[in-house]
Amino acid sequence: MSSDAATIQFTSLQAEITLHELSPDWITALQGWWGRQAPESGGYQIEVERGSAQGGGEAVELSWMGGRLTGWRQGNRLVLPGQVCYEVSLSAARIELGPQADIRSQATLLALHLAFLEAQRACGLLCLHAAVMRRDDHILAITGVSGAGKSTAALRLSRLGWSLVAEDTSWLTEDGVVMGWDEGLRLWPDAKARFAPEWPIARLDAHGKAQLEVGRTAGGLLSGVLLLQPGADQLLSPAAQVRAWWQMVGLPSTPLARQRSQAAVNLHLSRLPVWAIDRDTLIERLR
Repeated sequence: MSSDAATIQFTSLQAEITLHELSPDWITALQGWWGRQAPESGGYQIEVERGSAQGGGEAVELSWMGGRLTGWRQGNRLVLPGQVCYEVSLSAARIELGPQADIRSQATLLALHLAFLEAQRACGLLCLHAAVMRRDDHILAITGVSGAGKSTAALRLSRLGWSLVAEDTSWLTEDGVVMGWDEGLRLWPDAKARFAPEWPIARLDAHGKAQLEVGRTAGGLLSGVLLLQPGADQLLSPAAQVRAWWQMVGLPSTPLARQRSQAAVNLHLSRLPVWAIDRDTLIERLR
């Protein structure tokens, strides 16, 4: 990390982030949220500064993890009025904090998260909504719809000698290397009581999930993708595999990020086909 009177710079995955003339509270928050270093930097630049966060274009509805916002898109620029504006290109992204951006506001946090997602996607990364587990050099992404049991599967596997890379969110490079993003393991209290009654709870999150401090290991080359599906144990059809991948990575909000993500999904599909499997069958097979 480097700084002078006007700017703060730090690494986030494969990008270099520069914060321009932000308050100390914003600097501390953004470094805490985004400051993770990948094994190699790709040289992508993300600039963050204050501005009006205004503009027009095509109306779009954006959502992530249950939150929804309405914005305006024009080309690769998207405005969430008064909150956040972001624009992406092949070499850089610009994120503008508007006058209504408030570090304590859930709307602002969601808007910033969407901007960060889009910048990293334009950089060539895919965000995986999956539990990622590792044993030796074997690394698996376990995905599925919300409530499919990804976190519970991760807990049960951790008791069988697998290590946690990510419980819910990770990033996949074009070279197939997966990097964990979140920390710890979150479970609904009934699942925690059933599968890990002796493990202490570090805290409860905003949704009432218990967060367990189980430790986290480094990522590496992703070996396989498993889709949790009750009663299943089969390779998905080609069309179903494409749907599973897009369900796992989410749909970008700008044309450039969609193009980069489409190319990445096609690339990874050729190496990492999706196997649908029942959760209990998965646990038995990976003992």
